[in-house]
Amino acid sequence: MHHRDHQTVLKPGLAPWHLHCGCRRPVSLLFDAPTPSALSLVHVEPVSDRKYWNAIVAALPGAEVEQGYEWGEVLRDTGWLPRRFAVLRGDTPVAGVSVLVRRFAGLPFAIAYAPRGPLADPEDGDAWRALDGVWRRLAVEHALVFVRASAARCVDDLAWSAALEANGFTALPQQWTTWNLPRVVVTLDLTPSIDDLRRGLRKRIRQSVAAAQRHGVKVREAGSPEEVLQFHQLLVETARGRYPVRPATRLLAVWREYAERGDGVVLFAEHGGEILGGLSGVRAGRRAAFHAMAIRRDASAPDLGQGALLYWSFIEWAKAAGCEALDWGGSATGYPPSPTDPGYGVYQFKRGFGCALEYRLPYHDRVFRPGLYRGFRVLEERVLPRAWQWRARFNGF
Repeated sequence: MHHRDHQTVLKPGLAPWHLHCGCRRPVSLLFDAPTPSALSLVHVEPVSDRKYWNAIVAALPGAEVEQGYEWGEVLRDTGWLPRRFAVLRGDTPVAGVSVLVRRFAGLPFAIAYAPRGPLADPEDGDAWRALDGVWRRLAVEHALVFVRASAARCVDDLAWSAALEANGFTALPQQWTTWNLPRVVVTLDLTPSIDDLRRGLRKRIRQSVAAAQRHGVKVREAGSPEEVLQFHQLLVETARGRYPVRPATRLLAVWREYAERGDGVVLFAEHGGEILGGLSGVRAGRRAAFHAMAIRRDASAPDLGQGALLYWSFIEWAKAAGCEALDWGGSATGYPPSPTDPGYGVYQFKRGFGCALEYRLPYHDRVFRPGLYRGFRVLEERVLPRAWQWRARFNGF
């Protein structure tokens, strides 16, 4: 920050909220000119400006799509309130977190979730003490029961586990939940050349891509919200009550926040005027992420290798956009994967593109209201999985 005439000059969308490095609680708002000791301050700034927030996220290590500004706006449409905080040392971002807050109708309390966050160096104690102030601030402002973090770090990152636990978080034993990002994920390194990526495909995948092209399957990009709704209908038909599909409004929000800004795409695979399948994906900075896919399985839509061609087309799109990594989402298996897992075939298909399997750190909860938290955990473990199955029967609504 820069100061003139003894007043704080703010970037757009920011308000000052400073913390002394050795302090575990917020200090009063600082508006005076800095003293020499102010140079040792780590300060927290709530951020509301899209470009500035995305620049901060891009400057921090380990950032993924879900910590970007756009993902918070997508979730805003479904009842979550995004809150974004940057931790700076001087003008340099050293940590940050986008937190989604959810309040339920008629209840005086809320829960919060930091998807793939926070972003911080586990060895930077000052930054973590500042983040401690963020959790406490949110707990007061929103009457939080707890905040959950699903950090974008592998399970063997002991320094990160230690940092979370020192910050008051407790690890959960579950490998997955119905409402959080998966822990067992499949990723692809996009730094090799496109020719090397093609050579890295499993033989069967290369053959499927070639077969689709030989049969005249064409891949094109959707160009309007109306076509996004067409893709959503395809998702609903493909699910056939086996798993829930988000409402069309969610897909339209992804289109608005990403595709209309040039940071997302919906692809259709077509043959003879018929749509055989579709895929949607997004990017944030140098990282791309798969969002959803549907392949028609009926007499009028034979398997011509359209699934493999759609995946490969998304790789080409992400590579052309300058991305260096691609998140294919969950493996649809446990860890380690087993042939008896219901989603083992999906996992093998993704691995055929030269992908790697990552097992992320456990979900971690910072609890503020222990009694209510115990009730939520019972609901989460016993009720939500059944509700997830029940909801699949009413896809699209």
